[in-house]
Amino acid sequence: MKEVEETKIGSDPAVVDKVAESSEKPMHISDHTFDDWVRQYQRLLFGIAYWWTGSRTDAEELTQEAFFQAYRSRSSLREIEAVKGWLVGILRHCYAQMYRKGRWSQAMQKTFSPNESSI
Repeated sequence: MKEVEETKIGSDPAVVDKVAESSEKPMHISDHTFDDWVRQYQRLLFGIAYWWTGSRTDAEELTQEAFFQAYRSRSSLREIEAVKGWLVGILRHCYAQMYRKGRWSQAMQKTFSPNESSI
């Protein structure tokens, strides 16, 4: 079935050009627009980060890192309508990095490390 779809798309140069054009054009996102996104999605991202980490400090750090990474890679956003999902995806990536590197606050380490007295 995929071969048939690929053949249909591949046989029409107008469709190929349109797909290539839409997927390769980076968007220019102004600082003003990005500031609006921070204001609009800051509480959402913080809430998700807090839910994941259980720590206000870690959630604040995670949210800040996610917005920093989003600002650095804002040209990779292809559709303005997808900004919410794009930001949550960046937050998820930052969370995974934080987890792998073991950058947890003392509260998180105590919460998830085995208690010696319970052994």
